[in-house]
Amino acid sequence: MRRSLVYVVAGLAAALAACAEEGDRNVTMPKRPFAPSNAPTHPKEKPSGFVVHNRIGNPLDDMMRGEGPGLVVLGGGAEVDDAYVWMRTTIGGTRRSAGDVVVLRVTDDDTYAEYVYAHGAFNSVQTIVVPQDATAENLDEAAAIVDRAEGIIFASDDASAFLRWRDSTLAMAVQRAFDRGGVIAGTGGGASVFGQFAHDTRAAATAVQTPDALANPYEKTIAFARDTFRLPQLEGLIIDTHFRENDRFGRLAAFMARQVADGTLATHPPRVFGIGVDEGNAVVIDRFARASLVQADTAGGGAYIITGGTPEQIMPDAPLIYRNLVVARLDAPGEMFDLDRACGTAFVYPVSVTGGGGRAYTPADPYEAPGIAHDCPL
Repeated sequence: MRRSLVYVVAGLAAALAACAEEGDRNVTMPKRPFAPSNAPTHPKEKPSGFVVHNRIGNPLDDMMRGEGPGLVVLGGGAEVDDAYVWMRTTIGGTRRSAGDVVVLRVTDDDTYAEYVYAHGAFNSVQTIVVPQDATAENLDEAAAIVDRAEGIIFASDDASAFLRWRDSTLAMAVQRAFDRGGVIAGTGGGASVFGQFAHDTRAAATAVQTPDALANPYEKTIAFARDTFRLPQLEGLIIDTHFRENDRFGRLAAFMARQVADGTLATHPPRVFGIGVDEGNAVVIDRFARASLVQADTAGGGAYIITGGTPEQIMPDAPLIYRNLVVARLDAPGEMFDLDRACGTAFVYPVSVTGGGGRAYTPADPYEAPGIAHDCPL
């Protein structure tokens, strides 16, 4: 789907110059004041810890079809208000209020739903707590609610909690919401399950960090879940969040290299993609695979769309050598990169990754490197 990305950016990488001049990147979007819910105040709780909270907003379904589909990948940390405005606009177009949203959580807290309703101008927002010990009956009940929604939010930093029900009726209901034009959003690790490949920490006490992943890309805590959802915009792609703050460029490169080495890719020659998102940032991806950046008011950093081919060296108990990765960096609100056409206002530059000590990234810091932009033709 995205082979053109490699060929275009590879040519750009050879001709890199100083950082491209920045244009007008400011995007302003309306917000909505929070209105109190007219629903009862007591949630519906089940013995297992499964909780269906009452809806905030309109108790009646919107009964509409979304105008997407779309995806929202939030990097964690500070909330990104405009991401939820984009979500509602993608669902309902020019309507002032549109769409019913379900927030899926692992722990019981309904305050996030109040925030989403206040900023997104949705018809309603409802939280469902799906604990790790949720029963099949619990998942069926949650699926029935999701089947009436136009927006789904994975509100958790623990991807493993969602991956525990990846083949359930609830996962299938989420897929149906996307297929009928809805928007799926995820915060932090909750967003990482959206890619065709996802770092699966179900069997590990802690997630792997960059030094260990570069020293040994087959380190025992590195495992993957594949094809949890079928999202065409994210074909051949893996997502990582809390990115710059935890220096996860190296570990995402290792995750990408593993997909090549493990033979999981459909492209020949193999091409793999990654998206890394910093805290306080979000990448929104429309139905045409156009990825744009939105940020919290006080956030820096941005997001990184990475393309890789075959690693130079990847084997158990040996450092990773992965040269000539091509990075497209979005670092200001409104910057865009078309994932299919390999063009946009993002800065593009090459990065090579080397494990085993010494300098991990060359020729420059992947979070700050200068690059050039390749605007899309009209």
